[in-house]
Amino acid sequence: MILARPSPIPAVRALVLVLAVGVALAGCGRRGRLEPPPTPESIAAAQKAKDSKSGIHKRVPNPAIRAPNQPFVLDPIL
Repeated sequence: MILARPSPIPAVRALVLVLAVGVALAGCGRRGRLEPPPTPESIAAAQKAKDSKSGIHKRVPNPAIRAPNQPFVLDPIL
């Protein structure tokens, strides 16, 4: 009696599927420029604003840091 060896094709398909999903998920979203770490002065200012009467801290966007306005390949999917 001849025993058939299992075909490696399902394992290859599963591996390709896992890799494709991983690449697709890793590519989602848009990456902007990196923001520098906070300086001691900005930490002190944030703490001072937090400790103020209102307790509301408005985040003022840095005009020098903007996300690129270029379309990304996966944007239509989102």
